[in-house]
Amino acid sequence: MINRFFTYICLSLLLMIGTGQAQVFDFPPSVPLDLRTAVDNEARQLQRQASLHENRGRYQEALDIYLDLHQRHPGYTPFYEGAIRGYINLQKFDQGLVWVDSLREVMQGSTKFSDLTVAERVRLANYIVDGGRFCGKLGRREEALGRWEEVYLIPQVGSNPFFRLFSAMIDIRYLDGMDEMTKRAREVTGIPSLLSASLANFWANRGQLDRAIGEWLWLMEVQPRQSRSVKNQILNLPDDENTRNQVEESLMKALSREAIKIHVVELLADFYFRNRQWEAAHEYFRIADQLGGKEGDALVTFAENLINENRPELALQVLDDLNQTYPQLVNQPRISLARGRALEATGAYTSADSIYNLITTSEGLHSVQGQDALLKQAQMRLDILRQPEEARQLLEDGLKRIPRMRNRGEVLLLIGDTYIAERKLDKARETYLATAQEQGKGYVEIRSRALVNAAKVDFYLNENDQAIEKLKKATMQSPSGILTNDALYMLQLLRNGETDTTGLQLIAQAELERRLTNTTKAESLYTAAAQSAKSHDIILRSLWNLAEIQREDGEYLSALEVLESSASRFPKSLEAPRILLEMGDIYQNNLLDTEAALEKYEKILIDYPQSLLVEEARRRIRKIEATET
Repeated sequence: MINRFFTYICLSLLLMIGTGQAQVFDFPPSVPLDLRTAVDNEARQLQRQASLHENRGRYQEALDIYLDLHQRHPGYTPFYEGAIRGYINLQKFDQGLVWVDSLREVMQGSTKFSDLTVAERVRLANYIVDGGRFCGKLGRREEALGRWEEVYLIPQVGSNPFFRLFSAMIDIRYLDGMDEMTKRAREVTGIPSLLSASLANFWANRGQLDRAIGEWLWLMEVQPRQSRSVKNQILNLPDDENTRNQVEESLMKALSREAIKIHVVELLADFYFRNRQWEAAHEYFRIADQLGGKEGDALVTFAENLINENRPELALQVLDDLNQTYPQLVNQPRISLARGRALEATGAYTSADSIYNLITTSEGLHSVQGQDALLKQAQMRLDILRQPEEARQLLEDGLKRIPRMRNRGEVLLLIGDTYIAERKLDKARETYLATAQEQGKGYVEIRSRALVNAAKVDFYLNENDQAIEKLKKATMQSPSGILTNDALYMLQLLRNGETDTTGLQLIAQAELERRLTNTTKAESLYTAAAQSAKSHDIILRSLWNLAEIQREDGEYLSALEVLESSASRFPKSLEAPRILLEMGDIYQNNLLDTEAALEKYEKILIDYPQSLLVEEARRRIRKIEATET
């Protein structure tokens, strides 16, 4: 909400600085309560008419309509904002002041704040803010400042009026009064945290990051539960050298503040990690570990993040440091799991398997990390070590020990996968269908995935009608109501290639062989399917998968030849832009031929301007141009 508003502020400020006028006046988004206000169709038609007058510079006609609409619907903020814009565009500031003061008098009268609803307090605060705005427009800045102070006396008013207030200060060009306003506001406000958050974003959007970070850190001090949100605000600032230097300097200065030292240290650790300054990040994660009170937590988090960043060697160094610092934590499941993952990522599969085994054969299996280790170990034995029977035995033993383990559904699906690896397709389907009957919290998605997996087995066995029925049922059971891309492709193939028995049989065999990593046989079957199939979908899918296999094997020119054949044979296919995008990526990323890549990306823009991939092609072109510049 805050970020959206300050985008409005920046636009307004740029407009005033650039043009010297403020005829276009932006307000922050209306409070959600407005969305519940019933507005009749006649009012909406009049609103459109008023907007048309406003866009064409007929401000008086627009103002008259907005005033009439506001009188009919006083609680609907867009009508009120329209009237405010009208007075400002017509430069009738004195009349605008009289109008908002009359609204304020009717609203407030002798009523106590506690007698007003939240929506009424918001409206009252808006009247006060805009009254100050008009005073400022009339040159009565001290009176404007006095009025604005009253906003901070209204309890539980929400954030919208504060955003309007900063917008008003920009509108009357009173930025030099910001310090004084802030000082007075801090003295009277009942919600200093909201003021600080608003100011932080205000300064950040004006490029004064030292002041912005100062406000954010103060907010972190008075509202510790907001620390994660504040950290994200700071870490998500623009990633350029100037900003990085300002952030680093501000955080270094804040290290001396004991009340928030741990938060600042964590921020610095994350800041250096984001900038891939591994040694500095390691130092501050180590300090965070010492200050945090939870031994080893910060360092193992650092190691996990390094693994996710594909830096397993560094992760192992961090874990060694952790073990030396906290030897009593060596066999802790989370730390052991991180070490196993790092070893697996470096190709040390035997060592990784031993580490996983220490977890899964001990009481550690009862922990969340222990059950994650069970899946990781079984997946590694299945996919990398090619030991499907051993993987299945591991999973079944785990289920015997903990029948209702947290990730039981994932375990059952993986057991089905082990049967496919052994070409026991009937047994795999039986397992998937049994999994689709599982009940309990969180099983909706698992049941849908199990049905998709069973449908794939039907597809491999050429039992296509059954596959279609299972995919339909999976769609109905899916939490989102849609299938994954591979399931959608399969459904499309089965429907569009219903009469192409030979083509479906060939591509089904090819899919199975590819899944079993028999790539040579899969290539042969895809080639046969592309040559003999009648269905365009089967031909395109066969050629696409064939090119994928060749690219994975490093045969880039062969992959390009296959894709070029696809694009030339089916130029009107919906897949044509995707084929061109893939060709461009091969030229750019694998063959380092920028000119050829640009040609393919630009062809998408020219030949397929309505494609959903146009923006993706533009993004790649911009990236190339930025690199060359």
